Amino acid sequence: MKSLILSFIFFLAIGHCLAENSLFDEKKLEDIKKQIDALNKITPESYVEVINEKTKDIDEFLIKKQKVCLGEFSTIVLSDGGELNPGEAKKLSDNEREICLKDLKRLQLSYINNLYRLKKSYIDYLYKERLKNLEVARQEELKKFR
Repeated sequence: MKSLILSFIFFLAIGHCLAENSLFDEKKLEDIKKQIDALNKITPESYVEVINEKTKDIDEFLIKKQKVCLGEFSTIVLSDGGELNPGEAKKLSDNEREICLKDLKRLQLSYINNLYRLKKSYIDYLYKERLKNLEVARQEELKKFR
């Protein structure tokens, strides 16, 4: 009875760990897509404060997604009785890997384009701010000659 309870707890713990570490479920993927889309909504004024925070999760997700697509991770296969089959692990098929890589590429392209737009708007903002400062400095110098 003790061994049955211990094995139940063991498999429950494994299931919990797999559920927590399952970075590629639909909810996480949708969350990452929303974060990528949200990059367009960041104002240039707040760029410095939020860019590292916003991109950290996305970068980590894309790296782990690439590892999944390339087959560095595998799923654990349980027998009908719920026992671990130690020699049996399921990797992505060639077709699944191709689909996974296409999905990853689509996410990366969206991320790169949104990040480009954000950085460009920040550079434009800095340029305008520097032009304003230059104009102020010019006006101050001109006042000295009047």
